[in-house]
Amino acid sequence: MIARRGHIILTQAATVMPGGTMFLVVSGENYNNDQPGLRLVVQVVGPQLRPAAGAYLYDLGTVGTAVLVAPTTLPSDWLTGDPIAVVDPDTMDDIATRIARLYL
Repeated sequence: MIARRGHIILTQAATVMPGGTMFLVVSGENYNNDQPGLRLVVQVVGPQLRPAAGAYLYDLGTVGTAVLVAPTTLPSDWLTGDPIAVVDPDTMDDIATRIARLYL
């Protein structure tokens, strides 16, 4: 399975951190269709990294905290497998609005 909007994926491919790094896919269907080999993501950190993660954060409850200030693209084949969590559509809309405010 290739990750879709709202999926939180734990990957070993994009990190040297022991245990991997979590990413939340924030790109929607239009971006994903236009860029089939890429996904727009933000990093998700656990409580131990939250203080160092930056100022623009979004609490995702028990799964961690999304770092909204630094969206990036990753190859979609780095984001395969079952998601460790799925963020609901209303929360994803709020996250997308907050990211857009940073750059528009």
